[in-house]
Amino acid sequence: MKRKNANHSLVHNLTSLFGMVFAAVGFIAGTALIVIDAQNHFDNPYTGIFTYMVIPAILFGGLLLILFGVLMERRRRQRGDSQGSRLPIINLNDKKQFASVLTIVIVTLLFIAISVVGGYRAYHFTESVEFCGKTCHDVMKPEYTAYKNSPHAHAGCTKCHIGPGADFYAKSKLNGLYQVYSTMFNKYSRPIPAPVHNLRPAKETCYTCHWPEKFIGATETTRTYFRANKKNSPWTIQMLMNVGGGGSGHRSAKGIHWHIAGENTVEYIASDEKRLEIPWVRVTDAAGNQTVYQT
Repeated sequence: MKRKNANHSLVHNLTSLFGMVFAAVGFIAGTALIVIDAQNHFDNPYTGIFTYMVIPAILFGGLLLILFGVLMERRRRQRGDSQGSRLPIINLNDKKQFASVLTIVIVTLLFIAISVVGGYRAYHFTESVEFCGKTCHDVMKPEYTAYKNSPHAHAGCTKCHIGPGADFYAKSKLNGLYQVYSTMFNKYSRPIPAPVHNLRPAKETCYTCHWPEKFIGATETTRTYFRANKKNSPWTIQMLMNVGGGGSGHRSAKGIHWHIAGENTVEYIASDEKRLEIPWVRVTDAAGNQTVYQT
């Protein structure tokens, strides 16, 4: 009886069999959901989380169970049967063994391909506006509502909050783990405190869309409002905005964007956490001249 069991595959144990079931369910469900998402993108963020986070976790968990069962079975055979420590010899001339090996290779390659596609889709899903604004809807609902009605509604949240580059992407994901913990255990502040102290410098995010050196001249702006009377009569305001710009080296910076030019430095001290009270400002121009404004 011992010799017969020793010839059995190391995956012939209850733990590995459970792992096979989990892996098979995750593989089939994940494949079907990825195909559906490729044809018609999910609008519900929770469906995306289930597809690209929960299902892969089930799949990898099943694979880990298979490996754990194999290791435990091998240890059991080592204690009870000297032949149990030997891995089964694969004979490719045997049609059954060849078919089994070929099936394992094909399934492994499919698994790798689906993992790559799923990982790529998961990356883009976590970068999407739906993930940022709808997943943690209780926390981000005010910000998401304001974002949809803002001039930046066409730009993704991560364009400004993360920006390009792997270093800030890794930092944001590590910070996101704490945010998930805060959301799950109701640890976040109400309301969300502002301002944010660890934002990436504007030159690495905002400047990818805005180009201060090209903000030259003035822009006419017209705003129409309606009065609070019976006829709701219109009230139109026309403004000529001195946008200015420059500061690229061959022209001096001017206008409302003067303060962001590289040769000018503006420093300030805020007396409150929200930076609403600023009693001291110092301006340094290109020549090194300093002007201090103080209440």
